[in-house]
Amino acid sequence: MSMDTRQFDTMVGRRQMPRMRLELSGTFIIAHEENPCLLNDLSQRGAGISLGVSAPPLGAFGALSVNGVEAFGTVIWRSGTRFGLKFEEPLPQEEVDRLGAIHNEVEAIGFEERRQRLQSFTRVPLERRRDAVFRPDDLSNGLADYGRRHAGNGRAA
Repeated sequence: MSMDTRQFDTMVGRRQMPRMRLELSGTFIIAHEENPCLLNDLSQRGAGISLGVSAPPLGAFGALSVNGVEAFGTVIWRSGTRFGLKFEEPLPQEEVDRLGAIHNEVEAIGFEERRQRLQSFTRVPLERRRDAVFRPDDLSNGLADYGRRHAGNGRAA
């Protein structure tokens, strides 16, 4: 599987190996402790990773696991919750491409879902859209206003 043009458009930095910008959830394991992480970018030789806690110290050894791909490596830079992991052994290009394809698929699904929601919202008549939006006067008028608006609907007012 080779890289498509969308993946080439997301390459970052000037490095020996092309680095692909991603957003995939995974796990970073260090000292027998598993931490949920976000894979920010990836190449055959390393990765940029974000944790929900402080980044591990420089020189720390750990393992990254993302969608069935596992790599061992050493922390070579850190900043807040972000850090760079240099892999002990380069990842096969097929694995890098596979994670890129997963990222592209997730992005496409997310974009399509947002597009469909927007389209379905714009098909709703304007009056119904207004009713679906919270209006501060509804809160100030309270139940009395609600009762007046729904008095003839067979509901108790």
